Amino acid sequence: MDAKRKPHILCAARGGQLIQPSVRRAIELACEADARLTFLYVLDVEFMKYTTLGRADVVFEELDKMGQFMMLRLCEYANQAGCTNVDYAIRHGTVREEILAYLSETRPDLLVLGRPRHAAEHEPPPAFESDVIVRFAEELTQKTGVKVELV
Repeated sequence: MDAKRKPHILCAARGGQLIQPSVRRAIELACEADARLTFLYVLDVEFMKYTTLGRADVVFEELDKMGQFMMLRLCEYANQAGCTNVDYAIRHGTVREEILAYLSETRPDLLVLGRPRHAAEHEPPPAFESDVIVRFAEELTQKTGVKVELV
């Protein structure tokens, strides 16, 4: 019996105190389509090259654990919303390169990306500026054929 492949939705997520509109949208789409939903978190520690923090390996390990915790929480949130096929992936490197590489490897049907917002004082700054994210989304679609929805 040839089972039809379920649609696959990928959501690049950064974590943060409040649930991101892009995460909400990805969950909504995945639940509606009975799709597999994957949250992708990219841990970019390039900033550590320019700091005098103690042992970089210890800091990296702690940041990685925090990323895992954030992704587990998003999976729980998606499960509570009714999505039954949810997972996550964590990549290490620059955001642009890792998103492109992950899309090329997994070929999801849709990537949901958040548009930059003015961050509150306690939140990290946006990874992209508004015009840059639009060009990045176009580049991703051109290089991988994966449709990108900016939220």
